[in-house]
Amino acid sequence: MMMVKVSNGTLTPLFVLILNSERNLEMSKNPLRDGIGPWPTSIRDQESLKETMSATEQKTIEREARLWEEEYGTLKVIPSSTRELPSKALLLFSEILDFKHLKKVLDAGCGIGRNAIYLAQKGCEVHAVDISQTAISKLQRAALRAEVRERITIYNIPLRETFPFENNSFDLVLDSYVFCHFTDEDFKQNYRKELHRITKPGGIVFSSLFSEEDEYYKKIIQNGYGKENIVTDPKNGITKRLYTEAEIKDFFSTHFDILYFVKFEFEDIVLGLPYRRSILALALRKPA
Repeated sequence: MMMVKVSNGTLTPLFVLILNSERNLEMSKNPLRDGIGPWPTSIRDQESLKETMSATEQKTIEREARLWEEEYGTLKVIPSSTRELPSKALLLFSEILDFKHLKKVLDAGCGIGRNAIYLAQKGCEVHAVDISQTAISKLQRAALRAEVRERITIYNIPLRETFPFENNSFDLVLDSYVFCHFTDEDFKQNYRKELHRITKPGGIVFSSLFSEEDEYYKKIIQNGYGKENIVTDPKNGITKRLYTEAEIKDFFSTHFDILYFVKFEFEDIVLGLPYRRSILALALRKPA
């Protein structure tokens, strides 16, 4: 059973760059070994990218990429690392926001593509970004099976400072459990600014994240792997920031109008054990 609390509220989008340039270029020009063939892909040259990054930032991106490759490839601790159905939060908003009328969509941190494919099936033009090559490969295969390959453009890049998109590009920006991984305050401020920049006037940012009441992450904090709502899962090394309703509304309301806010809970299985999950979700609109 799922419990839902709805009110008017605020929300956010997201961004990317590139790793493994030679591998990506090969994927964009040549048929893949699994027979998928060429794919609509946007690539930036790795050397030109490095010129804009410090050595420290390069190391940070490499570490993030390694953690997510392990998560999607072998560990699969996070349920959505293997889940094909769209997120519960996205489905809650599907009728309210009528996604089929939001034609151009960015799925920032798309993972294996469960939300990107759902939106492509509704007729959206989806631009899907993720740092993990393993996740991107799974998205490609799933999109081929779902016969929505031509509606999805893929970017195998990390989420860093300037999003590689023009101003006012998207009708909808999807931030599904991605913003919660950012803990650096300066980067969070920049992320919010970039979400605002790439969203069209009157466009929507949809954001979902875990609340501080989430049972799985509360237990990890109790076991000594977190502090002040910042928690690092010892099973995969991935860090999240948990939020209260007031915190997340205050953060996004400086740049967006909050159309809807939802807090809901449901039982989910993580590594074979049941937990009460607690989710905050927001639909934000960029002022026209």
